[in-house]
Amino acid sequence: MSLLEYFTKDLKIMYKDLFNNTKNIDNFLTDKEVVFKTCSNIVKQEVNSKLMGWIFRRPLFKSIDDNLFFYETIQNEIVGFCICRYLKKTKVISIDKIGVNNNYRSNGIGFRLLNEVKKLGLPIKLDVVKENKRAVNFYKRNGFNVIGEKVLGKDIEAVSYTHLRAHETRHD
Repeated sequence: MSLLEYFTKDLKIMYKDLFNNTKNIDNFLTDKEVVFKTCSNIVKQEVNSKLMGWIFRRPLFKSIDDNLFFYETIQNEIVGFCICRYLKKTKVISIDKIGVNNNYRSNGIGFRLLNEVKKLGLPIKLDVVKENKRAVNFYKRNGFNVIGEKVLGKDIEAVSYTHLRAHETRHD
């Protein structure tokens, strides 16, 4: 067996083992780079359509380290995720990114991920690209209110939302 074959075999085993535990993040995220690539692939279409920004390693890895990365798996593969961070100054949870695999949309995955964030019991804020109507409607349906608008990057208009009743979760 060549070194490349050996590495590929180990990578497949590691990838399989990575997704065996879907609830305990401490046991789940043994290889952050695999998680990064999986999440990046989930949002690739929106990113290419300029409906969402890229995922960056540092915020994702910090979210994982801080236990503020939420995910859902189907058949041992991540099909939805939510990257969050705690803003110490304002004591607010910022949702930096939510993504659901196109093949699994409209199955309540986004609702369940959002409910996990709400269970933290803190106010939540997020920014959404204004043209991303699906995301805008999703947050409105889930009790988020517009608090402002801004420009992200190169002329991408975004809407800022907040959800102050963090204890409310929706059961779909």
